[in-house]
Amino acid sequence: MTTRPLLLILASLLVGAPATAAPRGGGPAVAVWDLHVDDAHRTEASHWYARFADALADIPELRADSGRVFRPSVRPAEGLTVASYNAQRWFDAAWVAFRGGEMEAASALVSDALRLVEPYPAARLPEGLARDLHLLRGRILLELGRPEPAEAALKAATILDPGWEAEPRWEQPEFLVLWGRLADARDRAPRGMLQVDAAEPGATVLVYGVPQGQADGDGRLSLTLPAGLYEITGRKPGFADRTETVHLRPGANTELDLAISVRNSPGFQEALAAALESPADQRDSDVWAGLERASESVDARAILVGRFDSERQQLQVGLFLPGRAGWGWYGTMPITRERSFDERRADLLSKELVDRMQVALWPTAFAGR
Repeated sequence: MTTRPLLLILASLLVGAPATAAPRGGGPAVAVWDLHVDDAHRTEASHWYARFADALADIPELRADSGRVFRPSVRPAEGLTVASYNAQRWFDAAWVAFRGGEMEAASALVSDALRLVEPYPAARLPEGLARDLHLLRGRILLELGRPEPAEAALKAATILDPGWEAEPRWEQPEFLVLWGRLADARDRAPRGMLQVDAAEPGATVLVYGVPQGQADGDGRLSLTLPAGLYEITGRKPGFADRTETVHLRPGANTELDLAISVRNSPGFQEALAAALESPADQRDSDVWAGLERASESVDARAILVGRFDSERQQLQVGLFLPGRAGWGWYGTMPITRERSFDERRADLLSKELVDRMQVALWPTAFAGR
């Protein structure tokens, strides 16, 4: 999931929308959620959220309900996401410098990126980022003629991803020689069996943030790993990650209870904000499966999500309809401070939203619209 730093200043998620979005009628319910940037813009944002929620509430028998929130109401991991975003940028820049032969610059960029992400669990970073940073650091140090710290960097990578293998086509001979020696030592090391019970079929099991396989129909997965200390995570869209640390002993068969549950999480908040900011870039995101789970959890026929982007002075609104990936309806509205213009734009978008919701509720009656 790729996010911009702006996403990380969200102060709250899934808090109640304005009182005008209170439930009424006995028909299907639309959960109304809003994402606020900060308290300074809360009043203005709430005014515009209310326009869209009220428009939905005017559909006969439909309930626009701000009380159907995906629990618990948790805050986004602001510091972690800023660190991840900047570390990924510096990692990309370090690769450019490495390929251009600028080894000192590449080394400084990688070191800065590692310092940024060091305080955070690897499972909460972009997939494989911590491993890739150590691998690149090893490559750079070899080019700088420093084999001992290079070996330490590659050892760190093997711990983070015990199954990673070097690709001879892409690596320098010096790297392949060193990696081959470390891989041989890894393969000869005593191993243990880890029996993971995520209690959810299809859950992905990660070791230090790197996927190692999916749980079977009983929610279980067996992993054979070199003895050592591991950070193990269970993950599935719509469920909160669960991460546990386990010490795997040589020859031992270790059971790990990693049961995950349907609930809101900072990672879900970040994905939802990214889907509102840039829907076209999120077609393959897990956020849609997460919204599917969330709609089941709150018993909603649809979910209306609004976000006020204070940097662009823009309102972003998405309607999620279960059963599809992507927004069933999406609109953006610049806030120009010309109230009459903004009101007319809100009216047009509200009409589009109502039309789309009516088609979703009664497809036969509104066929051809």
